[in-house]
Amino acid sequence: MIASSSSTPAARKPSKAEGLKERSNYLREPVATELLQDTTHFTEDGIQILKFHGSYQQDNRDNRVKGQEKDYQFMLRTRNPGGFVPPQLYLTLDKLSEEYGNHTLRVTTRQGFQVHGVLKKNLKIVFSSIIQNMGSTLGACGDLNRNVMAPPAPYKNRPEYQYALQYANNVADLLTPQTGAYNFSR
Repeated sequence: MIASSSSTPAARKPSKAEGLKERSNYLREPVATELLQDTTHFTEDGIQILKFHGSYQQDNRDNRVKGQEKDYQFMLRTRNPGGFVPPQLYLTLDKLSEEYGNHTLRVTTRQGFQVHGVLKKNLKIVFSSIIQNMGSTLGACGDLNRNVMAPPAPYKNRPEYQYALQYANNVADLLTPQTGAYNFSR
């Protein structure tokens, strides 16, 4: 029996999220345009694409004033395959959380870090500082794997731990979104 073309994956209409990604110019838009706008927040489409760059838009309810715009802030999550965090990156994250965040640097159960309380006008500097200091947030949020974990015991004399870390890096590289849009240093 031959299946009808309507039951094949190619014939299905993409979901709303997949359609948005297809129209985003490899995860560039509308984030690139909206970063240039003098607003405190992103549109709904921008919020969805921003997730793939490792950030969520949030509302600080503690600062909410009735009748006024929400107090928009952003959380950035790092992508650290195997939980590896170079000292330079940790020091940078700590500094960024103090200068541009809400003074907290949170460790996640997925072996990453989160910086909370970043304002939209500071997103580009925070992203680029993380990238320039051996880090990444690409693929740390959204509908993808987020972070590949491995045993957190980096014994130099135990090859199985080195293999696990290497495999975590290989899997993370394989699952990383393939986009040139993730260069916030420009």
